[in-house]
Amino acid sequence: MQPDIGREAMMRRIVAVSSRLADHVARPPAFRQERWFAGTLVMAALILLLAGIRGAGAVPTGIDVRVLASGAKFIGSSVGGAAVLIRDARTGELLAEGVTAGGTGNTKRIMREAQPRNRVLSTPDAAKFHAVLDIDSPREILVTARGPLGAPQAMAEASTRLWLLPGVDRTAGDGVLLELTGLIVAPVAPAFHSAARTGETVPLETRVMML
Repeated sequence: MQPDIGREAMMRRIVAVSSRLADHVARPPAFRQERWFAGTLVMAALILLLAGIRGAGAVPTGIDVRVLASGAKFIGSSVGGAAVLIRDARTGELLAEGVTAGGTGNTKRIMREAQPRNRVLSTPDAAKFHAVLDIDSPREILVTARGPLGAPQAMAEASTRLWLLPGVDRTAGDGVLLELTGLIVAPVAPAFHSAARTGETVPLETRVMML
């Protein structure tokens, strides 16, 4: 189980505040009267800290995952999409899974224009997988993509590790972008059901395209 960093910090602060309150009560009456206002503020802070602990909990945190074919466009519905798994990087717990869906993106932006560092490649219609994770502390995750599902003979896989912070969405720009390398090679001729005589030359035709 992941340690709850926020609650641990709150508990340390509560212990410190409690020690100050105990020291304040042990002082002489005259001194306590002089410090009454400060003590009231300390007590109010303690109440707020306790309320914060009771209200602390999992925070919905969004994440978008897009899968790009190397030298080509986004892997989307036209090729079956790419399977996406999001796991806890330390424990292996499965947090979310799904398939990228949508279009292949803007050809000009992805393949024809110059690509400066950190340029956003996706457009609103580009294929993605969206998930919302409920987390209550910073969490390191492992994001894995495998595809294209519509061409199992050309299946490729890529993954990345990153940290998610509660309430800080990873949806801006391209979100989490993974790149798959490979080609889809599909036989065209001869047909699967055709037969050939011994010694006969058989022409072979295939269709090769980007993922």
